[in-house]
Amino acid sequence: MPRDYHPDNPMEQLAELVGQSPGISAVREQVGRLLAHQKSAGRLPLILILGETGTGKGLLARAIHRASVRASGPFVAVNCAAIPETLLEAELFGFERGAFTDARQGKQGLFQSAHGGTVFLDEIGATPVALQAKLLTALEERTIRRLGSTRSEPLDVWILAATSEDLLTATRERRFRDDLYHRLSGMTISLPPLRERGADIVALAEHFLSRLCAEYGLPPKRLAPDARVMLQTYAWPGNVRELANLMERVAVLSDGALVTGADLDIRTESVPPMGRQPSGDADRSLREAVGDFERSQLLAALESAGGNLSRAAALLGIPRNTLRYRLEKHGLRPDTPPVAGSKGLRSRLPERRPTTFLWAELNSLQEALSPSQAGQALSVVLDKVGAFGGVPAEIAATRVVAAFPSEPVEGASRAMHAVLSIQRAVGPAGADQAIRLSTKAAIHVTDCRTGEGVAEEPLDPADRAEAVATMNRLAKDVAPDTILVTQSAVPFVTGRPGLEAGEATSAMVLSTSTISHRPSIAVLPFRNLSDDPAQEYFGDGITEDIIGALSRFRWLFVISRTSTLAYKSKVVAIPQIAQELDVRYVVTGTIRKLGAQLRVTADLVDAVGGNTIWAEHYDGALADVFDFQDRIVARIVGTLESTLRITEARQALQKHPDSLDAYDCVLRAFALTYRLSREEFLQAGELLTKAITLDPGFAAAYAWRAWWYLWKGGQGWMTDPDSERHEATRMAQAALDRDPDDALALAISGHIASFFHKECSRALELFERSLALNPNCALTWGLSGTTLCYVGEAKAALDREAYALRLSPFDPLGFYFTGMSGAAAMLCAKYDEALAFGFKTRRENPRFSVNLRFLAATLVHVDRLEEAREIAHEFLAIERNFTLSEFRQWYPLREPELSTYIQALRQAGLPE
Repeated sequence: MPRDYHPDNPMEQLAELVGQSPGISAVREQVGRLLAHQKSAGRLPLILILGETGTGKGLLARAIHRASVRASGPFVAVNCAAIPETLLEAELFGFERGAFTDARQGKQGLFQSAHGGTVFLDEIGATPVALQAKLLTALEERTIRRLGSTRSEPLDVWILAATSEDLLTATRERRFRDDLYHRLSGMTISLPPLRERGADIVALAEHFLSRLCAEYGLPPKRLAPDARVMLQTYAWPGNVRELANLMERVAVLSDGALVTGADLDIRTESVPPMGRQPSGDADRSLREAVGDFERSQLLAALESAGGNLSRAAALLGIPRNTLRYRLEKHGLRPDTPPVAGSKGLRSRLPERRPTTFLWAELNSLQEALSPSQAGQALSVVLDKVGAFGGVPAEIAATRVVAAFPSEPVEGASRAMHAVLSIQRAVGPAGADQAIRLSTKAAIHVTDCRTGEGVAEEPLDPADRAEAVATMNRLAKDVAPDTILVTQSAVPFVTGRPGLEAGEATSAMVLSTSTISHRPSIAVLPFRNLSDDPAQEYFGDGITEDIIGALSRFRWLFVISRTSTLAYKSKVVAIPQIAQELDVRYVVTGTIRKLGAQLRVTADLVDAVGGNTIWAEHYDGALADVFDFQDRIVARIVGTLESTLRITEARQALQKHPDSLDAYDCVLRAFALTYRLSREEFLQAGELLTKAITLDPGFAAAYAWRAWWYLWKGGQGWMTDPDSERHEATRMAQAALDRDPDDALALAISGHIASFFHKECSRALELFERSLALNPNCALTWGLSGTTLCYVGEAKAALDREAYALRLSPFDPLGFYFTGMSGAAAMLCAKYDEALAFGFKTRRENPRFSVNLRFLAATLVHVDRLEEAREIAHEFLAIERNFTLSEFRQWYPLREPELSTYIQALRQAGLPE
């Protein structure tokens, strides 16, 4: 039995088929029946997968292979539409030396390379009729014969095929052999189009959005109500692939944690009615799409040249004879009328305006790509360029030149993200790759005549040809896994003019009134330890971003960038710098290039004590330099914030109580609150009251006092709940009255709104405002996750709690984020994960009663009743007056989740 085969639960391999709609459920049931009987089957049946382009036929084929008895064998995917017809037979069956011109040595075909495994023939309807007979023979006789060979060889592969074409119509039109169709369609699986999958659309969108944010290292994002409605009403001509590309675009380009309908940028009023079969490029094969593109370029050039072949050839940058050949290929004549709506195009184009162009190529450093591999590479490039709004201006074997018609800043950003997306698609964590593919790219901005939207009016042919020629010339010497940014594009990509054309972005940095009692910090310029001067820009970018992010913490006084810049070019001891800038804390860092990797180190130094409080290093790929910079800054800032709070609180605890001012009172309370012992907790409340008395204008004192009430309610320690909840609300509002832009106060106000008043919509609004002010506030991410649990978005809550922990790995409140991860996992029915989180939180803080409550309920769900009762006993030792009836009245979790939760608590032995 193959090592990766799981006969007891083969359906686990189909987990990638997200959704519960009738259509997708029927597919799972049908595949499940096949897999359940495969063990006793002497021979697996051929399977034909039907579905429009983008419905997930390739994903289903891979899932079936991984769940089959052939899982340990190779899986070879062949896109029949992406390989030139003249080369398809040689690719599939192989050839002998001398079989045709340039066949200098024999080569096995894709069927033989899949020996013992599975061959997936995608878009099998695109195979030439002449080849179909040989394919049928191979399937019937289970043998193949290479081109130029006189002997047959045994074939041991399982065939899965797929098509987006109506093969019955193709057989009637004699474009597809009837006998081959009946041989292939012994078992047929139909994947429904996305527009017919109802609620699956939003579920898939959330799945893609969550996964992509995690992969890109971005803060979690969630869909706003108007975005959900828009996704449901759009007809999705490109199906699941179009949805995945859209979610990738909004993940990296949208601002904030909430994705709105405007961020989606899709028009629902112009799409086909729901249920109608869509038409257009989404339904065409790669071969047809490339052909249509070429035809449109020929028509545009002919129109612009007034039918003059020599002028049209010059506009296209090709010889006149080549133009004649292409015209004949597409059935065009020099006097072919233009496409409807394009007449007079040249006269209607406006003046020239800056347009961003991207040259992107996927290739191999090891060996020449086969036609099959080249077709797959071209599909990836076209797919990702289109996802970020690029319009092809030239298509070659594995290369695309595309225009981005947006304003240069947006266009350059989209072009850059398209390249990064291509790299991710073929990286080690992406799809299976027989060989390593490298990405080469160039970004250039030039003036070009174009319409308001290139999708409606093409580029002027002369301007397009000139831009394409320029891109091909500039990109000729681009190194593998490198992005060339020309001098004209640098200001839009990096904001740093003056760089010479030819430098690579992967090697350069692309990338209030003070309160006396606030701790002060200076971030020194990160030093470049590489021999590459271009890394200076990267170090400058990180330094600047850290300063900007730290400035959002209202309790921290941060020295400006202009003040610390003076220490870039001179060596000065840390104590002297601290004295000159009048700060206690100093952040230092280094940048080092190690081959294709970057290493960034950061240190937090207590200049008074002369000791390093915290130090860490981060590694990332040069190719992901922009995303890497964002991830580094977020991690450094999150860790600095929590480390500084802990350090300051410890110092406050060491002081004599009579010497404390308002700030030190808050710090002492901060340190005592999270211990969750009754005596120390009440002491923390007294310190916060004293801080407000000492400084009635100190917003943080009110915010933490409100926070203290939240913990009192969460631990079940309130003596007068109505009055104390009202006081918590008053304290939070008092903090905002004194500082409306305090992200921390907004987060606490949001938690009060949902936890105490069940106003979850208002709470989520307050959390979004908080994150807009300070996207690095771990507390906001964690608290908003709790509210998302209340409203039934537990999956999104898991992402937010995980991000809070990534932002602030040493946070004293880490046990809360872990505990709420357990709660979210339980609500998602991920009980193993919930138990892991729950027991970890119990070890970190055994007095956190909320975690004990969820842990007891989770143990009930997995039938560990004795352990559940033990945990419930620990819970009641903290919340002595707890009753299920009172809990039901105030706890904000929605139904039916609340009733399910209470039933589990009842089984754990908690009193009525």
